[in-house]
Amino acid sequence: MELSFAYGSSVGRGALPAMRQRIGPILLLAAVALAAPAMAADVTVRTYLSDDTLLRIGPYTAEGGKTLNLTVGIGSSAFRRPNDPPNMIWTLGDRGPNIACSDMKEMTGVELTCREVKNGRVYPTPSYTPSIYRVMLLDDGTFRVTDVITLKDRDGRPLNGMPNPLRTATTETPLDGAGKPLQQDLRGIDAEGLVVLSDGSFWIGEENGPSLAHFGADGRMIVRHVPAGTEGDFAGAPYETVGSLPAIIAKRQANRGIEAVAVSPDERFLYFIMQNPLANPDSAAYQKARNTRLFKLERATVRVAGEYVYTLDDPQSFRRDPSSKQNDPRHQ
Repeated sequence: MELSFAYGSSVGRGALPAMRQRIGPILLLAAVALAAPAMAADVTVRTYLSDDTLLRIGPYTAEGGKTLNLTVGIGSSAFRRPNDPPNMIWTLGDRGPNIACSDMKEMTGVELTCREVKNGRVYPTPSYTPSIYRVMLLDDGTFRVTDVITLKDRDGRPLNGMPNPLRTATTETPLDGAGKPLQQDLRGIDAEGLVVLSDGSFWIGEENGPSLAHFGADGRMIVRHVPAGTEGDFAGAPYETVGSLPAIIAKRQANRGIEAVAVSPDERFLYFIMQNPLANPDSAAYQKARNTRLFKLERATVRVAGEYVYTLDDPQSFRRDPSSKQNDPRHQ
């Protein structure tokens, strides 16, 4: 059996530091051959670079600080259908460039503590639109974008990467570069996991809601599935919202929601995994827990057909960056 995945590297979700501004977006492709019966993995990694203009966001200058050349981080997810050309991959950009307040000084040279703001995060480009990118891998070690599908609401207006104004689940406070609050938005989506069906439509898992959304081939949202009991948080949204996901996943820690999505070969079932254990009953439990949840859904009904436990690694087991914090390991 052969599996493949891709990861697009970008610091601060799109902000590349000075030493990497010249090379632009990166894709790391790993072909994993699993040898039966021992199932030992033989991993081959290839790096692909691109200076495609479609992946450029542009410069952002912090007031009194540095200028960052922002690019699209297209590696939130990657997917390839069985009949797609072998050198073609569907990829996904998430919520766009964003910087934790604690990282602002290192990234921009401007110190921003945000002590009075709960879960504050800086969004240099609040109008960023999450999109699906179809890319072609070339023999010279580069890749180019062959198609961009902008994610839109039911009326065709572009979505953005802003946090939603949630009441049931915790959420973040978006800030501008000066630390002033930006408006939360029901059209915001933190796109992470991607599945492309044979009919050309897309299923996307996202962290903030958390939610699982079905998009048409043109990028318009057909329906957004959210945890049961949270539908009221999305009242007035310009798309259909259904509280069909397990209610308990609304207890996800902020920015640790649905991280990856997969589909069965017959496209009958969808699978999604939470990035980290839930904050159940509180954040202290999340920080110490190792077990995160994997769900199996019947696609036609979006009903749970199975729930499994995935145990995250011991944070001390990482040779290059061991940690004493159990919440540092996360499913990607």
